[in-house]
Amino acid sequence: MIAALTFSTAPAFAEYSCGWTRNIPAEEIGVLKEALAGSDASAAAAVLKIGRYNYFSWAVCEGDANMFVFLVNSIPAEGASSARYNLARSLQEIIVYRPRNFLSPQQLFDRGLPIEVPVAHLGVGMVDETPILAAVTHMRADVELVKYLIGKGANIFATNRERETALHKAMHYIDPYFIYSADGAKPYFEIADALLEAAGPRKAELLHFSDRYGRTPLSTLTSWAPRDDRSPGYDAYYAKGVEATAQGEAIETLLKAGADINFRGVDEKGQIRHSAVHRAVLEGNPALVEYLIERGANPAGWEPLIRPDWESWFDASSSSGRKQLERGRRMIEILKGASSRG
Repeated sequence: MIAALTFSTAPAFAEYSCGWTRNIPAEEIGVLKEALAGSDASAAAAVLKIGRYNYFSWAVCEGDANMFVFLVNSIPAEGASSARYNLARSLQEIIVYRPRNFLSPQQLFDRGLPIEVPVAHLGVGMVDETPILAAVTHMRADVELVKYLIGKGANIFATNRERETALHKAMHYIDPYFIYSADGAKPYFEIADALLEAAGPRKAELLHFSDRYGRTPLSTLTSWAPRDDRSPGYDAYYAKGVEATAQGEAIETLLKAGADINFRGVDEKGQIRHSAVHRAVLEGNPALVEYLIERGANPAGWEPLIRPDWESWFDASSSSGRKQLERGRRMIEILKGASSRG
């Protein structure tokens, strides 16, 4: 097993700055506190419509889960777009970053926060995720929250704007650029196991669910590879083979769960897209192509995926260019061999 890089997929417990809350006018805070005490949602809605401050983050800084949920339930149906966005951003901070002085997501859900409440998508800037999707983030996977949300009845088929499910995201972050052992990727494996178990009789549907580009969880997993010798773990990845990586173990996990290795997903336009091995071909990954073929992948139709002039893209005078040329030629040799065997 290749040694894992040193980082933690556990939530990051940084301090959250609440100094800005001093700028909120005392009269607005007074109105909100009186509204909560009297269950007067209309009074709270009037403040939220003004939208000058993120009152949800203020409630978090106050450590007041009841106020937070009350504000959520007080958002008016119309005229409060800034309040909805502030809520989504606050939830992103709570779920993804988990500062130690924040309320926990579980505290909010226990007090009635809707399980499918919209959350801002980290790094995208759009409000297109649900809590179970937000809990599966790069190097910040929250296994306990995912299991908690499943227990509360969260929709494991919920998708973001990329039409990714939480299982897609878990496979996306088992990424050979960064994670070279099952130990480092353990949270994502635990999340995948929890999602597949929760799917029950719909497990096959979850395994073959296509994102907007036609990628299933399996072909998402095979869409990554170290591209050049400057990538972390490049030499180890190709020297020790896919089976020595978390990527290989994840492939085995999906196959054992029932994923069809030759399944081709459908994109948002209804077009049939690439199989797992075709994704590996597009990545120029001979190790992964060979690994998948050994497990029953049919590479038929690979020829159009490789441009006739592909060798001209690389500088044969450099070490990196020679390695890439060697990889490309090795991959074509593997594909031709598989094709000749029928």
